[in-house]
Amino acid sequence: MAGLTAAASSYNKLGQIRSSAMLLVSDYADRARANLTGFDADGYKNITTYAYSTTLATESGCTDASVTANACGPADMAALDQVQWLNILRRRLPGGDAYVTTSKVFDTASNTTQRTMDIWVMWAEIDQAAGFSLVGNFACPAGAAADSTVKCMYFRIAL
Repeated sequence: MAGLTAAASSYNKLGQIRSSAMLLVSDYADRARANLTGFDADGYKNITTYAYSTTLATESGCTDASVTANACGPADMAALDQVQWLNILRRRLPGGDAYVTTSKVFDTASNTTQRTMDIWVMWAEIDQAAGFSLVGNFACPAGAAADSTVKCMYFRIAL
């Protein structure tokens, strides 16, 4: 009975992490949709290697658009969106980080621009069954250089 309870708790935690990851990806996509100029300038791309960190990044000073000196342009807004989103990710997921690629393709046949984001949400997970050691999988992008202790969830978002 104790084993079943522990397993149920573990699956519940994994479900909570996955649910948080999906909500965070949706939030980031909404931020990019609201700033297509910043998106087109690669402002929402994050192709840095994985770093387990509990330290939050410093946000830029353009957080209050009502003050002229603090007003954000599209690139500033994209940088602020990215820092805020990564900080939320770090707060909600253990060892939370993300690897994000973006693309923009103009379709001449339909005269439309198709924008997509490929997002890998990454976190470190504890394996209770193996004595509380870190456990992971290899679904992370090669560019993230994440080791085997990191779990990844992949999302493709069309803006």
